[in-house]
Amino acid sequence: MAGAASRLRLWLLALVLLANGALAQTAAPDFTEWALVAGRAASAIDDRRTTDLALEQLRGQLVGWRTAFLDSQTDNASQIDTVRGQIDALGPVPDTGDEAPQIAKRRSELTRALGLLQAPGLEADEAYRNADGLIADIDRLTRDRQADALMTVWPAPFNPANWPAGLAALSQALVRLATEVSDAWATGVPKIVLGANLPAILAYLAAALVLLNRGRRWMERLALRFIGNTTAHGRSAYGLLMSLGQVLLPLAGVYLLVAALRLTGLIGLSGNAVLDVLPQAGFALFAGRWLGIQVFPKGATPDTLLQ
Repeated sequence: MAGAASRLRLWLLALVLLANGALAQTAAPDFTEWALVAGRAASAIDDRRTTDLALEQLRGQLVGWRTAFLDSQTDNASQIDTVRGQIDALGPVPDTGDEAPQIAKRRSELTRALGLLQAPGLEADEAYRNADGLIADIDRLTRDRQADALMTVWPAPFNPANWPAGLAALSQALVRLATEVSDAWATGVPKIVLGANLPAILAYLAAALVLLNRGRRWMERLALRFIGNTTAHGRSAYGLLMSLGQVLLPLAGVYLLVAALRLTGLIGLSGNAVLDVLPQAGFALFAGRWLGIQVFPKGATPDTLLQ
């Protein structure tokens, strides 16, 4: 009876281990679906028409699969250790091959259970390496595209071959602006708006013209006056403030000009797009000129901001 009970317990343990192996396979990622995803990913990487956005989205999917495969590699770790310990407890196989039938049968059952438990982890490890390789390919392709974009020589404005296209684009923009102004004036609304806003428009325009035409010269003269009447430490501070004023005053004039044009009621979508970037363009122009003067001053001025 004791032998029969022992054999029954061994059979039940083997069944439990086999069931655990089957459950591990069921809980593992869907490798059939992964094969389709990997095939599509490889095709997208080889296709030059695949956009950067599509590559980024594809990489996110592959990272999710890779994480799932990494987690799946250790799902049955405890069961695998248990079965290996039981196999080791049976002792080595006799060199003569003469082993008790019960032990040989038990060893066979445990070996089969171990194979079932290890199979999902081995398959997950292979899929993990495949996903990791595809991600590396996407990263390499993205870096190559960024390098190509960085080294691309865009059409140079000083190249006469590019002037016809530039002039055509400029003429089209001017035609759109003129059409918008004409259409707006035909509605009659700008006449009413101009009548109401005319004093403010004239004030803004006058201030803008003064600041754009005289603002920089005023700040230069003011800076020279302060530098001549202050100490060495004061010269440095006042020189910085006055030199920055050569950028800020004309830029204020640009903002006033934009405000005056908006008050007319004649500006449409294209005009507003131009007015939106006009202050940025003015800042680039004035700041570039200021930097050039600081680096290459007009006369012998040892107290320039940048030595």
